[in-house]
Amino acid sequence: MKLFVITERGRVVGTQPVTPLGANAPASVALRAGPGQNIHEIEVAVSGDLATAKEIEAFHRVVAAALRPPPRKRRAPAARRGRRRGA
Repeated sequence: MKLFVITERGRVVGTQPVTPLGANAPASVALRAGPGQNIHEIEVAVSGDLATAKEIEAFHRVVAAALRPPPRKRRAPAARRGRRRGA
């Protein structure tokens, strides 16, 4: 499911599922970021219908994980360019 997510200072303040416009839709409604806020479009898998507190907490964890930047790859140590003399 695609979601619009509004964040402010690293905290989620709102979400909205992305829905395509209907053929005869006169207008559309969408979240808008206010001052100091950022909007993100993410893809997440939603399990269940978010009817219980556990499902909602799991949904919040999935959204938070999707917003985190990917971990940086560690560079391999550089190989020695020359050998020690006399060894």
